[in-house]
Amino acid sequence: MLHRLHPCYVISILASLVLVAQAQLSDTLWTSWVPLAVRSPYLSAWMDTTNIPFGPGVKRAPEIWPLFWNSAILGWAGHIRIDNNITYKWQGDADSPAGLNFSVLNNIQITPTRTVMSITSGPIDLNITYLSPIEPTDPVKQSFPFSYVSLTATSNDGQPHAVQVYSDISGEWVSGNRGDVMQWQTVPTDTILYHQVSLEIPEAFSEKANQAEDATTYYATLLGQQMTYMVDLDANCRGQFSSAGTLKNTATSGPASISNPFPVFAISMDLGSVTTTTDAVVWAVGMLRDPAIQAVTASGAPEMRSPYWRTQGAAQDIITSFLQDYSSAVERAEAFDAALAKNASSTSPHLVDLVSIAARQAMAGTELTVGGSAGSYNTSDVKMFMKDVGPSGRVNPVEVLYSAFPFFLSVNGSYGGWLLKPVLDYASSPAWTQPYSPRHIGLNYPNATGDPTTHDQGVERKSFASPVLPLRLTHLSLESGNMLIMTLAHARATGDGSLISTYYPLLKRWADYLVNNTSPLPAGQISADPGPRPNSTNLAIKGIIAIGAMSQMSVAMDQQQDAQHYSSTAQAYANTWKSLALSSDNHILSNFGDPGSSWALEYNLYADKWLGTGLVDDSVGDCYRDPLIRVLIEDSGVQL
Repeated sequence: MLHRLHPCYVISILASLVLVAQAQLSDTLWTSWVPLAVRSPYLSAWMDTTNIPFGPGVKRAPEIWPLFWNSAILGWAGHIRIDNNITYKWQGDADSPAGLNFSVLNNIQITPTRTVMSITSGPIDLNITYLSPIEPTDPVKQSFPFSYVSLTATSNDGQPHAVQVYSDISGEWVSGNRGDVMQWQTVPTDTILYHQVSLEIPEAFSEKANQAEDATTYYATLLGQQMTYMVDLDANCRGQFSSAGTLKNTATSGPASISNPFPVFAISMDLGSVTTTTDAVVWAVGMLRDPAIQAVTASGAPEMRSPYWRTQGAAQDIITSFLQDYSSAVERAEAFDAALAKNASSTSPHLVDLVSIAARQAMAGTELTVGGSAGSYNTSDVKMFMKDVGPSGRVNPVEVLYSAFPFFLSVNGSYGGWLLKPVLDYASSPAWTQPYSPRHIGLNYPNATGDPTTHDQGVERKSFASPVLPLRLTHLSLESGNMLIMTLAHARATGDGSLISTYYPLLKRWADYLVNNTSPLPAGQISADPGPRPNSTNLAIKGIIAIGAMSQMSVAMDQQQDAQHYSSTAQAYANTWKSLALSSDNHILSNFGDPGSSWALEYNLYADKWLGTGLVDDSVGDCYRDPLIRVLIEDSGVQL
């Protein structure tokens, strides 16, 4: 169920997005990177639009290959043959066969689940849709890391035209080392055909250049529409289609290097004579790994976790179901997009664009897993793991979970709980002995095997201490404070207090550390904001709100003495915070007791409203509501 989208989500989106410009075409969002197949940490194909001209007068579509998120090329070609004598590219930058023509990119529309491109290839208009489903109510479907690409064709001159379409992928999807050796097979069934590609010698739970070394890549379609296939060198497959309009239904044997001699895995369809819009041609691309995660249980025992979809069968069965479900998947995606856009627009019309870009990114950073093994999966043991997609590659990084958490609760509150549980289990295990929360549960995804080293991550990034405020926070609020806030937020969103009851002693230990820690402030500490932030007002308020959150959780557990202790402490700290954080003209200072410090972006105040802790009254920040100040802020931004 979609809950109202929380405004805090804007913060997490803005932190991860760069919107290049708003194109001057209706319903078009022009971004630096356009999502294509974005479904998991390893199924992540994008189009870099940075240097692509777009709009009236542009004569051809982009001559670029799709990219992995780190800019590594993912070979994925798309061609269309018209009237048996001319072939156009609609995706990729194939340089063979000679004489390929360029299409014209007319429009790109981005929704939370789909990227829709309008392309003209001579007398044929193409509508190409890349759909990476977000499934709020079905963990099996959500856990299956496949995306659709579909195509419809329409004559734009009113005349009938013979049309065939083609697409292939390369072995670049299966490893970050293009010199690795891969193996493959092509499997036709009574219903579907799929190419299956993997490394000859896979390395479990290993990455090269952030790509999985233990994944199997699939490219599949339903039978019909005079489908033909071929596995051969790129020039041979593409040349065969361009000259004949069909493929040979043959596959060369492997193994072979990914990049030399560069075999590709191709599928084509014949749409016949096209005048009006055709039925959709649908390909599916995906990457499967089983087991998906190696982790540590609350008892400290190691475990291998499978993707949740394995509870419903083998890969071939799920691929067949995925392809047969396309029409229903489109309907669900349209409904999800509309609901999310409605919730976002009720806050701000600009938020719709941000949500449209960020939704797939947020979900695709995760993998939903189940405990047990083949034949005995335990569907009551569900955990979701998140990769810090970027340089760190950490597993379930708490500060990243916190930034994205309002979104996950808005999609399905259970997803939020499944993300927290691996952190709570690891922190409860013998492997973690610190009095504060871990920063993450593994240094290198997909290895959730822990990191027992101490850390100095505090409110936001490092630590906060005030010489006056009776609260010094080190090691905490990106960890302990964030975990306390998220645990309460999950319970409030779902009505499920099981995390609170199961882990109450652990949560209480973290809250006590927030209250009692009096370590000296290390020099030069930083926050999520740029630069050092000693005595940061924004960092302090998060820790205070987290203590207030513990009070509410104590009430839920009928621990009235605890509840009163945390409530009175949080309120006392909040009162002191207010007396030190506000300037004489009522704007919030960046640093405590320093009237010369600049204004602060107090985004951590959001948690007070989110949780209903009521620690910060509405008068705080009244200055920002002054019409003159609002004009100054909108013109040049908040002074930092």
